Amino acid sequence: MIIIGWFVQAFLSFALLALISIGFGFLFSTKLRYLAINNTGIHSSFSYVLITLILAVGILVSLILIVHYLKAFASNIFNSLFFVQSNLDVLRKTLIYTSVFFVLQCLSDVLGSLTHNTGISSIFTDSISSVFYLFIFWATIYLFYITFKYGLKVQQDNNSVI
Repeated sequence: MIIIGWFVQAFLSFALLALISIGFGFLFSTKLRYLAINNTGIHSSFSYVLITLILAVGILVSLILIVHYLKAFASNIFNSLFFVQSNLDVLRKTLIYTSVFFVLQCLSDVLGSLTHNTGISSIFTDSISSVFYLFIFWATIYLFYITFKYGLKVQQDNNSVI
């Protein structure tokens, strides 16, 4: 499990570096300052490319952090550390970055629909079902957070009685 987490994290880091280098090459290319393809309805300018790059980097960074914190959570569980403060902190950070990913993905879909283009991120398609799946993922992380928060409270009460 931990090896898979490291592999996914390394892959996402490589993708982030590739995206940044391609994005900067695209931004500073003199031939591609303004691209208009009327047949498909794609209208790209410098500001559109910059916003797209920022959203894509934000999505990748949030995914890298989500994988990192889920790996830390899994490591604690495998080490039989269930109801400890570090698990609660890790789940809270995972919840925050999942929320950031959710918002950035929705902004990506809105920007894509405004420009009659596809979404910036190909992690999920730009449809209502992808927003529903993202919400289900966020709700699952939130449920784990609430469960472990209550478990930590019960564990502390148990420790104070003994």
